[in-house]
Amino acid sequence: MYFQELNRTDADTVFTVGKNIYSTSALFAGDVICFDVATFDGHRVTKPATANLNLPAGVAAEGIAINDIGIIQCYGFRNDVDVGGTTSAVAGDQCIMANASFDLAVITAGLEVGKGTHAPLYVIGTGYTPTTAIDKAVFIRCL
Repeated sequence: MYFQELNRTDADTVFTVGKNIYSTSALFAGDVICFDVATFDGHRVTKPATANLNLPAGVAAEGIAINDIGIIQCYGFRNDVDVGGTTSAVAGDQCIMANASFDLAVITAGLEVGKGTHAPLYVIGTGYTPTTAIDKAVFIRCL
């Protein structure tokens, strides 16, 4: 893990490394990713899907080619996280990884998985009206 050095201008952030094993495409900065369950080793990351929605790794901090190793942000503020879905959001709404997507989705009545039972892993910092996936400011807590 890489902990950002203390400074007065940037929010605290923590990074880790991961290997992109998603075979269809490279990862892009802002993509929400999770650990792979086929060969779970805490290092291999991929696109969120039904089997691994409970294994968030964080957000790709940079582009990561297929089968390459790159930096993943697992804690702190990030302003380019992919957020999608069909629900409007306000600052402070909790988000979860969307199934079969590199996006987050706002927790709604149909997505009550774990809501209120633990500290949120993703919290949106600015509101939005749903469109296609859009980059938004999010606080990440995937340590």
